[in-house]
Amino acid sequence: ITIAGPTYTGYEANGSTYKAPDFSIKNSTYHTVKEAVEAAQTNFFSAKGTSADANYDNKGATGTNATAAGVRASAAGNYGTALGADATATSDKSTALGYKAKVTEDDGVALGSNSVANTAAGVAGYDVSAADNRANRYTDLTGSVATSTLGAVSVGQHTSVGNETRQITNLAAGTKDTDAVNVAQLRNVNLKIAGNTNDNNGK
Repeated sequence: ITIAGPTYTGYEANGSTYKAPDFSIKNSTYHTVKEAVEAAQTNFFSAKGTSADANYDNKGATGTNATAAGVRASAAGNYGTALGADATATSDKSTALGYKAKVTEDDGVALGSNSVANTAAGVAGYDVSAADNRANRYTDLTGSVATSTLGAVSVGQHTSVGNETRQITNLAAGTKDTDAVNVAQLRNVNLKIAGNTNDNNGK
């Protein structure tokens, strides 16, 4: 933002008539303070809310080096990030993205509206070859295990001219019925189908 210029003195050439300065903002010139203030507002961030407890004056980002954007968004954890109305990142280095997304564990990530990340690190994944899992039998898929209740998370796209895909890497083994399964778990399925001989050589 540039106000007036190097030769501006505050007066017209006659030296007696006051001259308002021009404002140069984003390669455009404005002649009033109102126009200049409106033009100076960033075009890369926008949030709208009218509630009395809306996020303002850095109220939402209370953790060290935290970021909060959105009405009532709150990032109390150090280095936490909360983006979206009512998004909450209460733990250190946590990330909450979307309306009412909530993270309560360090390094956790909640993606999408109403998502909750409350599982701490250190949870062991399901092992199909474990002794206590050998007696498990097939059960029909029902409810939210079988049918999604919210919109999908996409990491690419499918189009008529071709697909754009990504791998999801560094994924730990899932534990619950609604957890993602990694390749290591799928490899162990072969052992289960073969009869759980506990022969790691597959013989």
